[in-house]
Amino acid sequence: MKVKSMSKGKEYMRRYILGLLAVIIAAALVPSGAVMAVQEDAGISMQTDQESGEDKKDEDKKEEDAKDDKDKEEDKKDDSKADNKEKTKKEEFGIEEHELKLSSKNKEVPVFKEGKKRKWVFTLTNNSDIELKDVSVKPDLGETEDTWPFETNRQDYEKTVKKLSPRQTVDITFMFTQRENMETKRQTLQFVVMIGGKEFKTQKVYAKTTGEMTSRMTVDLQMGMCLLMMEKVRNHPQFHASLLPGLRRIRQRYRQERILH
Repeated sequence: MKVKSMSKGKEYMRRYILGLLAVIIAAALVPSGAVMAVQEDAGISMQTDQESGEDKKDEDKKEEDAKDDKDKEEDKKDDSKADNKEKTKKEEFGIEEHELKLSSKNKEVPVFKEGKKRKWVFTLTNNSDIELKDVSVKPDLGETEDTWPFETNRQDYEKTVKKLSPRQTVDITFMFTQRENMETKRQTLQFVVMIGGKEFKTQKVYAKTTGEMTSRMTVDLQMGMCLLMMEKVRNHPQFHASLLPGLRRIRQRYRQERILH
């Protein structure tokens, strides 16, 4: 009976030891598995980030390529519009816009004076290989008086050349009188070139107006304002005494300008 009891005790001990070993082994193995899992997760995450970065680069490249393609398409459209415009001129008039040239003769910028009539000569050149008929030139008078610096004595200033041979140049003369109260400045004017009564092109040219009377009146007005301010300063010295030296200098300068004008 005692022997049997001892055998059961040994069996319990053996099972206890085996169970303990199993727990120890399991405890040793679990962290290792966790580490591997973490490493696997990290590897997957790094791979995902890398793939995401590559995908972003691909998307950016696609966007840049799409933008470049769009810019190229717009450039083609612009070129096409320009070509169509030239084709339209060619089809309608038989020549392209650059083949008919209007310019101030000898590249002169004419100087006009108030109330004085002056001649302005232009040259019209046919650089094409065909003969042109009924080519006319007229100034664009604009909608308001400010657009046109000369007196308007006629409804139309159009000049017509009945026939313009290939490579031929002709002179076209206009007579203009500068309006009153014009400033001394460069004027940018537009002239219209027509073929067969239809507008072919507009040409920008320059002229200079001089306003001698206007300049003198401006000096007189400024001088009068200066004197008026000085009088006010004298009447209220407690408020404006600091302005008096400056006004005296302005008065002296305007006196000199008055003499020059």
